[in-house]
Amino acid sequence: MTLLDGYQRAVLIRANETMTISGRQGDTLSLIPLSPTVSNVNFTGVRWPLDNVELEFGSTWSVSNEMTGMEAKVCI
Repeated sequence: MTLLDGYQRAVLIRANETMTISGRQGDTLSLIPLSPTVSNVNFTGVRWPLDNVELEFGSTWSVSNEMTGMEAKVCI
């Protein structure tokens, strides 16, 4: 599922999925958990990468990250 609003886009990523995101260096990316916990989250190609972390609903730990190049990858 994808939601679009002008220059912003929200995409639902489910467990055992990988998504490659194309953009520009400095683009802002956020991961927002929609369930109580999301485990084994990996986020690469960003200023603050995540390696097998657990994110909790309501956490702002994964908000407003920045792309370091033309691609970022999210694996859950």
